[in-house]
Amino acid sequence: MALAISEVAEEYGLHVAYVQPGVIIDLMQKVRTQNFGARPERFLIDDALGGAFATAARERTPQPVEVAGPPWECRPHADGADAATAEAETGGAANETGQTG
Repeated sequence: MALAISEVAEEYGLHVAYVQPGVIIDLMQKVRTQNFGARPERFLIDDALGGAFATAARERTPQPVEVAGPPWECRPHADGADAATAEAETGGAANETGQTG
């Protein structure tokens, strides 16, 4: 799911460094309840996050971005110690490639 979010964001010219676990969980629940397959999953992502992606692209949010919410938003991704702190707080949640750490 995180990889698909990153790929949809790239269509808006954004580079995603991190997707908060709540974003992934919310979208996975919607996919499961609506019986979406792999392709329609991207339509759901665009429908849910497209507004945040478009706003970040229009406002030229510094890259890379972190996808957060709700409410859905893209914000500059924290580097270094802040990223390590965020990972510790989320228990090593998956990043945009679906891998931890």
